[in-house]
Amino acid sequence: MLAFWAALAGLEVETMVDVVEDAMLGCTAPTSARAIIMSPFPVDESSAYHFPADSTCDLAGKSVQIAYLHIGKAAGATLERLMRAADPSPVPWTSFHEFNHELHGPPDQPGGDRAFQEALDCRFTHYVISLRDPINRTISSFNFGDDGEKTVSPLSEAMYNTCFPTMPGGGAMSAFAEALGDDSVCGTIARACLFDPAFDCGGSHISRGYAYGLRDTGLLDVLRQDTTRRVWLVRQESFDEDLAGLYDWLCVPAELRLMEYIKGHTEPYERKTDTQLSERGETQLRAALQMEYYVKDILEGLADNGRATPSTAGGLRGYSAAGMAGACSRTCTAPPRTAAPTTANGMPLNTFLVVGLILTNIATAVVWMRQRRVNIMRQSEWDMQLNPAAVMGRAARE
Repeated sequence: MLAFWAALAGLEVETMVDVVEDAMLGCTAPTSARAIIMSPFPVDESSAYHFPADSTCDLAGKSVQIAYLHIGKAAGATLERLMRAADPSPVPWTSFHEFNHELHGPPDQPGGDRAFQEALDCRFTHYVISLRDPINRTISSFNFGDDGEKTVSPLSEAMYNTCFPTMPGGGAMSAFAEALGDDSVCGTIARACLFDPAFDCGGSHISRGYAYGLRDTGLLDVLRQDTTRRVWLVRQESFDEDLAGLYDWLCVPAELRLMEYIKGHTEPYERKTDTQLSERGETQLRAALQMEYYVKDILEGLADNGRATPSTAGGLRGYSAAGMAGACSRTCTAPPRTAAPTTANGMPLNTFLVVGLILTNIATAVVWMRQRRVNIMRQSEWDMQLNPAAVMGRAARE
């Protein structure tokens, strides 16, 4: 409809789109219009990272906003504490974790903890994401969620205290995984805890994974299409290597690089060693986490330090010129914008639309007049049947 009325008014739709993009505080990438979200909290100079004036650095002297997506139980707290160990931080960023204001700071402070949706703010150009194998992340989240303080929601209490209580020697984690495919009350509770953050189950680490933080918010789609936004992964399995690479990626001077760290969440908790899965439990859990693995693979294809897998990231690239359906590596470019048609049936598009509108109005008027004559004739027939004398008298007077 917008294109239709714009054409009638002689406006160019492309010009209207450009006006919207120019008003977005410098967010000028072609797909930025898909992410017109401005954080209500500070995103300013105080939270910016300044690249050093080093000729070997691609962005020497530039300032950028970095979004840190702290996905729970993926060494995210370790990385966060390391970066906050010095003042000022060697890599200032804005954290997205949603419920840990103690670690990240309140949202109304620069760099403070934000909701994942706010990471779509087009002022962010660099993204650091904590990553871990989804099964191992889920096991750790399940066990960490029952530490006495996080078992606060009714569903958490039912899951940890009724359905899958602590077992001597372990086994509760495997029972949880096996129940994911069961048609039972505990099976329903297990699925709700795994898939639905609204239940705040186990401190919400379990359900707030990669699909929740990136796919459900639309951020994954924006990262795939907007190649001006860059991604770096810090994997729990290769933390030291990815940390060193992160410093190189951001051209952090050698004297500012912090490498000695204390792992986060090292405190003992009751279920910490309950990590074994039965064959059936692993099968059920892996099937339930397919979307987590899918998003993880896409991230591997997007990141500057990605390790693309042939199963997903590489396999989908051939189905879309710009990687829209799968992993778009940094060599991908957005497809050319298709020009809007300017003619129809051999005449200018504006003229064609105006003529079509006139003919439509004429046809509508003709149909209306015909229907009115039919209605008059039917009314006369009804009157004749109901009161013939009155109709004959009216006809004689006329």
